[in-house]
Amino acid sequence: MLQIAPVYLDARATWEKLKAMADIAVADGAEVLTWGESLIPGYPGWIAVDSSETQKPLYARYWDQAVTLDGPLVADIRECARRHKVMIVAGVAERAGGSTYATTLTIGRDGSLLGRHRKIKPTWRQRTLSIRTGPRR
Repeated sequence: MLQIAPVYLDARATWEKLKAMADIAVADGAEVLTWGESLIPGYPGWIAVDSSETQKPLYARYWDQAVTLDGPLVADIRECARRHKVMIVAGVAERAGGSTYATTLTIGRDGSLLGRHRKIKPTWRQRTLSIRTGPRR
């Protein structure tokens, strides 16, 4: 298990930290790489504390930094699995259909997306996001 602190609300920077750790783990003989729930881009801990108007900028940033399955960040994770010939079980925030989901991606040694598991019922606070379009992560 790769354990790092995320670069909070920065999906790309968090992935770059994970990728550096993956290189070390693979050199040490790892065959499966995994990390915790929503590490990319960081777990939205503020939602359990406050859902007031002051939190809207955080929700917007979280939405912006959540990944999409067809975006370049997931493509890069898949390429990492293929290059190192390891399985990756990745905890990400996924943006889809106007919601963000705590999603676990399972990526095969060949870089193929073997599965996606979304939390069955995101809490209402986890779904409190405005729909907006933006770049794919």
